[in-house]
Amino acid sequence: MRELYTFATAALFYLMVVVILSLNGRFIPSAFVSIVAVFCLQYFFLSPVFSLGVSEPLDVVVLITFVTTAIVITRLVSNRAVRRSSWSGRIRKLKP
Repeated sequence: MRELYTFATAALFYLMVVVILSLNGRFIPSAFVSIVAVFCLQYFFLSPVFSLGVSEPLDVVVLITFVTTAIVITRLVSNRAVRRSSWSGRIRKLKP
């Protein structure tokens, strides 16, 4: 149970880092951070620890779910930033 608690805490922390880094609006760096976070979760928190191997099939599902969530959040945040910057440009053009 302690191992699961540690993994869940680390996964949420890594997801928060991905979201914060994606606020700058660039998709590629944020997607890269998402992939690195998955490898860190696998290497440091899932058994066998300090290995990129997977001992439980469910761990693969968890990692795929994490990276999918991180990529979707990154895409949504970067799209929002692009739209905001385009609207800001349009508003500046309308002001006298």
